[in-house]
Amino acid sequence: MKILILIIVGLSFWIKNTVAQDTIHLNPKVEYYSKNGELFDKLNNSKVLSKYSSCEKIQVSNDSFKIEYCYYIDNKRIPLSGTDYFKIVHDSILIKDNESWCFKKLSDNVYRVNKQTDGFIEKGTSYSIIPFVKNGDFFHMNNQNDTLLIEHFKMGYYICTTIPKIVFKDTIYSEVDEMPKFPSKYGDLQSYIEKRLIFPAIYNESSISGKVYVKTVVMANGKIKIIEVIRSVDPPLDNEALKVISKLPEFEPGKNKGKEVNVYYTIPVSFILR
Repeated sequence: MKILILIIVGLSFWIKNTVAQDTIHLNPKVEYYSKNGELFDKLNNSKVLSKYSSCEKIQVSNDSFKIEYCYYIDNKRIPLSGTDYFKIVHDSILIKDNESWCFKKLSDNVYRVNKQTDGFIEKGTSYSIIPFVKNGDFFHMNNQNDTLLIEHFKMGYYICTTIPKIVFKDTIYSEVDEMPKFPSKYGDLQSYIEKRLIFPAIYNESSISGKVYVKTVVMANGKIKIIEVIRSVDPPLDNEALKVISKLPEFEPGKNKGKEVNVYYTIPVSFILR
């Protein structure tokens, strides 16, 4: 009998520590009730035309969390697609969606954050770490500390992108004897771009697609300098195209009369939901 009690107590302890999860509602818990096939908001008994999700932070272990989106109908939790996973390492590194961000708390709701990937740096400030809410200006830079572009956020929402103005000292050619070439060791340019594109999360429930055209200059040293988007699809997609193109490897520069020169070069970026 004592052995059985110990087994039950141990089993209860194991279940509690492996299944139980602490949940924090990051925004008010949104509840509805159904009546005659229609949906009503429990808070004010008004008819609901569209579902608004609750955002919940769930602690999975001491250092791991997830953010889930859901709504409640007739006391039943209905999960929405998409879950964000987070892990904190050494109280200074946030791992999110295979990205590793270093962070430091400056004050309440102000964190300095930065990420380094393949020689490029992204840095700015966030309102919170979990969830990761970008707030303010985010600078994308190369390893020479040149600013490639600046993203502007307000409480997690993308606002716009600024491309630093560049003063070119030398002539920029539209037509040359030899156009710039993407280095063959990286494969095809469009395939290279496609592998690095990330469809913004706001389009998870959308069927949007299209092609963004970005005007650039391939410098005489092979580096890419972005000028502008000359054909837009939608600001967040335009922004994603700019981010990927700004981090392309050096091209084989264009040549005119045997001399390496600056050349205008337009790059199309296709967004297709599969």
